[in-house]
Amino acid sequence: MTGSVCVTAADEERGYWILAPCGVCQERLFAHGPDVEVAVPEPADPRRWRALRLRDVQPHWWVRVFPDEVWPFEAGQPG
Repeated sequence: MTGSVCVTAADEERGYWILAPCGVCQERLFAHGPDVEVAVPEPADPRRWRALRLRDVQPHWWVRVFPDEVWPFEAGQPG
């Protein structure tokens, strides 16, 4: 299973925050398929995270126009 997490230091008082992957990171991760899990911050506390499938983080990605059973990348090959 492929996964991703991005952590940043907010400041010394607030500690570290979890960030959802940016658009460029999402494009790169999509080469592994739509079910890659990524960390996203909990709405009430950005120091805590939960895992979402990439397809649920970015439901409007351009590949969504293809049927679910067709994927433009072969497993294990770069996109």
